Amino acid sequence: MKFEEPLKQHLERVFRDGQVSRRERKALTELLEACQFRPETLIRARELAFQMAESRMNAHNFAPVHRCLEEVIQIIEMVWSSSVPSVARVGFSPANECAAILLELLFGTQSSVDICVFTITDDRIRKALLDTFHRRVSIRIITDDEKIHDRGSDILHLVEAGIPVKVDYTEEHMHHKFAIFDRHTVLTGSYNWTRSGAQHNYENVLVTNDRRIVSRYQKEFDRLWKRFGAFRLPE
Repeated sequence: MKFEEPLKQHLERVFRDGQVSRRERKALTELLEACQFRPETLIRARELAFQMAESRMNAHNFAPVHRCLEEVIQIIEMVWSSSVPSVARVGFSPANECAAILLELLFGTQSSVDICVFTITDDRIRKALLDTFHRRVSIRIITDDEKIHDRGSDILHLVEAGIPVKVDYTEEHMHHKFAIFDRHTVLTGSYNWTRSGAQHNYENVLVTNDRRIVSRYQKEFDRLWKRFGAFRLPE
């Protein structure tokens, strides 16, 4: 990516100084605005910022480096939110509207999908997930430990394909139903990823790329990903 080298140079100056001055904020904003700011560009810019901060962080300078990182990420997200058209979309079932919206998002994903759902038993979704994974899109799944063993569950097939899955292993249910696409769009709602959820039940989905909402969902996913244990195939 052509923007990487100038961005690296700018971030080096920022983290070396230990603060984001008004001049540096303006320069970083102009640099990002000059890019073709596609989702993969946003993700790469964030990765570079985190890598730069990690390489400089130690016990003596944790606070200023962390503060710089927060300001840089804030600038990246501000430019992103101002350059990407707002998305707000809803779908309802019965019928296949909820499933169609989900499949469309999976087919359009470029870099990553983080999924946090109660159960997956719709073979159309399983196929779309495998196709997406084979395009080298990073996929992570969190699901309920009891629902894995239900008749028709697709989780075992996804684990066998190499997709990492974590489960709650608690007495309570992991009852979320949301997914985050390329870290900038979230799908959520009552819709279970099942045939009955798509064709028979009264369900809904909502899709948005509002960065404040997406950020909350991403933080919740990351929190649960750290908390829950990896699912392993039975020997």
